[in-house]
Amino acid sequence: MANFQKALDKVLKWEGGWSDNTKDSGGATMMGITLKTFRHFCGVGKTKEDLRNITREELEHIYRKGFWDYIKGDLIQNQSLAELIFDFVVNSGVGKVRSVQLELNLKSDGIVGNVTLAKLNHYPKDCFEKVWALRERFYNTIGVGKNAVFLKGWKRRLNSYKYDE
Repeated sequence: MANFQKALDKVLKWEGGWSDNTKDSGGATMMGITLKTFRHFCGVGKTKEDLRNITREELEHIYRKGFWDYIKGDLIQNQSLAELIFDFVVNSGVGKVRSVQLELNLKSDGIVGNVTLAKLNHYPKDCFEKVWALRERFYNTIGVGKNAVFLKGWKRRLNSYKYDE
């Protein structure tokens, strides 16, 4: 089964530290966690300053409950595939599970259930290649206009994910 800590460490290499870039629609962000997400998991009264000082415990809680558990990462057998999907939902939102399911010719209900897990676990390399290509198309589609400044970084991030048995 895939390892959460290993996947989180890889995501955090890309998420960096504090950002409040006016060109980023996510707004104030610390280590990939937006203020909105932080408030959802840690309390509605949390401020930008609280986010800037997020603890490792809070960070791991958010990433596990908000993203890893959502994709049922503990039940995905291939680490590379789990990391790729985890990074996708972290970077682009948990709604991308629907896109992954469509790409894999599954019912697109946004729920990682037995059917989705069976496909991921029986055909990990094929699924990895399809999800990787999906992400590349997605970034090319949104990496225009005001988002063009982010495209090179998104592609570097995606290129860091390689399939490993």
